[in-house]
Amino acid sequence: MGERRGAAPRNLAGPARPASGYSNVVIEVNNECAVPRYEHAVLTPPRVHELITRARRLSHRGRRLLVGTSFAREMLPTEAVVAASDFVLLHGNGIHDPDEIAARADRVRALATWRPMPVLYNEDDHFDFDPSPGHDWRRGRGGAGAAGVGG
Repeated sequence: MGERRGAAPRNLAGPARPASGYSNVVIEVNNECAVPRYEHAVLTPPRVHELITRARRLSHRGRRLLVGTSFAREMLPTEAVVAASDFVLLHGNGIHDPDEIAARADRVRALATWRPMPVLYNEDDHFDFDPSPGHDWRRGRGGAGAAGVGG
């Protein structure tokens, strides 16, 4: 049973290992971990950081894969997930105020376990935000990158 339990991260990352020379590979251990369809506790918000930690231990040819997860819609990641992750994935679906896109990234950066890392939107249904200064979510606050990627 122990081997089987530990096989999930290895199986997850096997096809994504940068064996073909790819160096920009990231793993989202599960999409929208807060949705009720996940049957295994390790895939849910209270425990998904454990799976992230396991997957971060994997390496191939001296390179470690970057790992994170996302939460459904307007939920922010837990402090444990931020502490365990290499990047933060947010979803912008259903957010109608352009300022809220950047504000959500600011709220993540205010978490106690925050450290500098990319903040990315991997799902977003926006296409018509006014591109004027202060409303262009693609620039984020304080610099280039989606939702102020970086510090």
